Amino acid sequence: MDFPQKTAVKKALEADSIAIIQGPPGTGKTNVIIEIILQILKENKRNPDIEPKKVLLVSQSHPAVDKMLEDLIRESDERPDLLRIGRDEKLNEEIKEEYFEGYCNDTIGLRMGIVSAI
Repeated sequence: MDFPQKTAVKKALEADSIAIIQGPPGTGKTNVIIEIILQILKENKRNPDIEPKKVLLVSQSHPAVDKMLEDLIRESDERPDLLRIGRDEKLNEEIKEEYFEGYCNDTIGLRMGIVSAI
């Protein structure tokens, strides 16, 4: 990462409530966002006694979200708990198989008490 990207990561991690990453195509926004999420996941793991931080990743484009999820999964040390919501026909097949809402309802939702077993 170059200096502006590292600065963006630092500012986002230090933000009180929200951070917005913007820039023209090809400036590394995806890499910055992935690094921010990875740092949050690492911090959650280092501090299991405090409420874990949560991340909401949104985009107007399904492929953009899927690309970031693919990068996040590839860069993560262990399988992250994710929930992918979107129109079924628009989702990347690999992401859909592992992280689509139905999968989460059956596994993560049961574990977290969000849904109950029938």
